[in-house]
Amino acid sequence: MFIGHFAVGFALKKTEPRLPLGIWLVAAMFLDILWPVFLLLGIEKVAIVPGITRVMPLDLINLDWSHSLAMAVLWAILFGAVVFAFVRSRNAFIFGALAVLSHWLLDYATHRADMPLAPHSARYGLELWNSLAGTLIVELGLFFLSVFIYTRGVTAHGKRGWLALVLFVVFWVVMYMMSVFGPPPPNNPTVIAISSLVLIPIVMPWANWVDGKIH
Repeated sequence: MFIGHFAVGFALKKTEPRLPLGIWLVAAMFLDILWPVFLLLGIEKVAIVPGITRVMPLDLINLDWSHSLAMAVLWAILFGAVVFAFVRSRNAFIFGALAVLSHWLLDYATHRADMPLAPHSARYGLELWNSLAGTLIVELGLFFLSVFIYTRGVTAHGKRGWLALVLFVVFWVVMYMMSVFGPPPPNNPTVIAISSLVLIPIVMPWANWVDGKIH
């Protein structure tokens, strides 16, 4: 899942408004931030196999340390503790942790049977990625619903505020559609990892800037 994870960040923003939107999006994507790091370190492995699912060509050979349920719980607690240290808010800890943990649940729904419960354990997945229509309906539906929730009851600082949000939303929808309908990436874990990491410095500051224009 891609922008379906963003949906969690948008939807949970209101649970602790002192945390900017970028932090919520990073929380929801946190396992996918760890994953390319572990790829570069050689701890986890991936291969590009066109046709392995209808939507994504990823053969996730090993993602035990970033994406297993047991490790997701650990990463969620650690992330929640870090944001709690900054804002001293129980909501920040609880919902920040839940945002991280939600990543495993959404990936379990979309992935083939490659989602482990713990490192070196059996792997599971509901394989939504084998349905193009189902994947688009679920991901885009969650994303646009969450943006609607995010904008409820807020007043943007003029038309530029709404324009900033629209541009942010359109950009990520376009990126998502390119990932679904574009050519597969090269079968090179280093390239995959670096291309994934490059997006992180874009997501958080841009989202925080948009958040400042909206709230």
